[in-house]
Amino acid sequence: MKREVKPIEAGLSGGRQVQRGLKRVVGQGGLLLALLWISLPAQAKISRCDDRAILSNVTEVPGVPLSSASKAGDVLHRRIYAISVGYTVINPVNNDRMRMGAGWTGPPDSSRFDTHPVLPGLGIRWRHFEGGFGGRIIYSGNDHANTWARGDDFPQAAGSYSKQEYFVQEFVLTDPKLYQGGTVLIMPAGFYIIAHGTGSGASQDVSKGCNDSSLLGSVKNPKLVYAFILDNWSGGTLPPLPKPSCKVSLSSQRQGVAMDSIKVSGLKRKDDVSQGRVSFSIRLEDCAINAKPSINFTDAGTPSNTSHTLFANNVNVSGSAKGLGVRLRRNGQTDLYFGPPDSSDSSRRIPLGTANSDTPVLTLDLNAHYVRTTDAAIQPGAFSATATFVVSYP
Repeated sequence: MKREVKPIEAGLSGGRQVQRGLKRVVGQGGLLLALLWISLPAQAKISRCDDRAILSNVTEVPGVPLSSASKAGDVLHRRIYAISVGYTVINPVNNDRMRMGAGWTGPPDSSRFDTHPVLPGLGIRWRHFEGGFGGRIIYSGNDHANTWARGDDFPQAAGSYSKQEYFVQEFVLTDPKLYQGGTVLIMPAGFYIIAHGTGSGASQDVSKGCNDSSLLGSVKNPKLVYAFILDNWSGGTLPPLPKPSCKVSLSSQRQGVAMDSIKVSGLKRKDDVSQGRVSFSIRLEDCAINAKPSINFTDAGTPSNTSHTLFANNVNVSGSAKGLGVRLRRNGQTDLYFGPPDSSDSSRRIPLGTANSDTPVLTLDLNAHYVRTTDAAIQPGAFSATATFVVSYP
């Protein structure tokens, strides 16, 4: 006797259609043979995502200014990256989820504020933006608790979508005694942005269209959509990092030096310098550790002047002195050069030394002397001259 049972269909929740076919064949010896087949149509309704995300915006945010109070852990500069990836959803929608995350290729150093070193005394760190700069720090790998950004997308209809997240790049002062500024040319390790179309409930174990793996829906196998590697700095733009610097004291920003009256008979020939002098100082304070300031002076009345002499700026005024200038001397004997404020000539720059935690104040002490500028007779009268100075750092 042979009896055949026709296939039957059963519907499961979540729109999953299951076809089951069962044939039972009973032979003469009473042996029962059962054949079972199951067909599960794919439920991955996020059908695809872009191979490469778009870096749509980079915002530069200065951090804590360097000063004598700088400490390890200070963030000197931040960059906020807006990164988006497109993806496609097809019907029927099955509660799929689209997410973005990030990770390092190697673990950051937890003893140095979870950073990778980029310069002596400086490290780089990434975190999720999450509405501010207190978002979770990002580590290495794809399955860390902090890998994925919060705020997944749950598309409710078929169509084309874009998922955008914000990531914060931080430059962290790890040792103020070692940091001297400089340019970060390369990344210390790879940092990547990943995307994944995953699901929930009945669709959790179904292969998705935004996934680099043939495994079924594993969040450990997302798709790499953007990478920061080696010299990839937002299209080649190097991060603007601060250098250790000082503040010009308020009293030094604009000061008058009152010269004494002299007898012109004391200056007998051109380039003779008066014995009398007036002392003054330029004071730099609140210097960050390793600040190496230098100062160069410009003749405000004659910016092209590159001599040792500061020329009078009132020679065309009635009753003014003629044939005189000013020499600025350091250590009582070294005459300073004047020059344009943007001069690259190092001989015109006066180094003030290197600041440290014990000496956050650096001072340039100078003496002002009259100098005869002509072989012709000196014309007595009022005298004034103006110089400006620029503080620069290597």
